[in-house]
Amino acid sequence: MRQGIQTFRAPAVGLRLRQQVVATRRKPLSTRLTRLMGIVLLAAIVFVLSVSQFFHWQITQEMATVAQLQSVAQVKEQNHKALLDERTALRSEQHIAAVVGARLNMYRADLNKQVHHL
Repeated sequence: MRQGIQTFRAPAVGLRLRQQVVATRRKPLSTRLTRLMGIVLLAAIVFVLSVSQFFHWQITQEMATVAQLQSVAQVKEQNHKALLDERTALRSEQHIAAVVGARLNMYRADLNKQVHHL
C-alpha cells in the first residue's frame, strides 16, 4: 500500500461485539393532551355517525318515493292497457255496424239475397 493513504473501511466486528439498538423512550403524553385527543376523536366519531345517519335517512326517503312512483306507473300502465282494449273494441267492425244500425238505421246488405241486374 501507499504510504500516507488511510482506508476508511470500518473494522470488522465479531459476532460477540454487535451493537444493540436501544429503543428510544418517549415522554408520556400529558393528561390534558390525552383528554383533548379523546374529545376530538369522540367528536369525529359522532360527526361521522350523524352524517351516516343523515344519508341513510335520505336514501330511505328516496326508496319510498321510488316505490310509490313505481306503483303509480303500474296503475297508469294498467289503465293504458284497458284504454287500448276499449279502443280496439270501439274500432271493431261489429261495434261500428251496431252503432251505425242503431243511430243511422243503416244495415249491411246480405250478399246472398241481393239481386244483380245485368
